Amino acid sequence: MPATPLTPTLRYLPAGVRKYNWLTAVASKTAPTRAEINAGTDLTGEIAAVNGFEIVTPVFDVTAFGDLFSVTVPGIPVASDPCEIVFYASSSSADVRTVLPAGTAGFLLFLPEGDVSGQKCEVWPVTVRSMFIDQAALDVGGQIRVQFAVTSAPAQNVTIP
Repeated sequence: MPATPLTPTLRYLPAGVRKYNWLTAVASKTAPTRAEINAGTDLTGEIAAVNGFEIVTPVFDVTAFGDLFSVTVPGIPVASDPCEIVFYASSSSADVRTVLPAGTAGFLLFLPEGDVSGQKCEVWPVTVRSMFIDQAALDVGGQIRVQFAVTSAPAQNVTIP
């Protein structure tokens, strides 16, 4: 009997669907409430790029001296570096700088298929480690780079209330 195939996916393009929210308070990262989500800030419309926010696990070689095959074991998972969101800057300075100055602690809520009850999201506990104007961005709209320190393991595959 053949193996059971993976359920076919309903494919989509993330542009216009994916959402990114900043939440100042979440009682349980594995179960944010609708009130906590509604009290947050939707960052989506001002984002130019999202970099990192991947959980990676290094591997370590544990091959014995006499082995003829290299053996590895997984290490401790860690967030990729940098975890960064690039925002558009405003010529009036009324932009993400007022929401995410360096040192600000909170939660990034990633909603890959949008803010739809019953769908899955990720909750990343973070602190803003740096926020700076991208001085090299001369041929694109002004940009602000916000880099984050991940302060505890993110919660993945969390059901949106």
